[in-house]
Amino acid sequence: MHRRKDGRELKRISAYVEASLAVEVAVFCARTQRDMSAVIADAVSGYIREQTMSTWAPRSQGA
Repeated sequence: MHRRKDGRELKRISAYVEASLAVEVAVFCARTQRDMSAVIADAVSGYIREQTMSTWAPRSQGA
């Protein structure tokens, strides 16, 4: 575990992606001056939230 100055505890994970995606993420982060870990965490969190909502969405009554 790694503790940031702001108190957040972070854990390192490894993921393998296409080389072109790695470059795209790196360029995006450089252009927007964002931390690569934060961008990836936002993307993964959004994907999981989207998948969870569509998979576990309550079914409408009477259908």
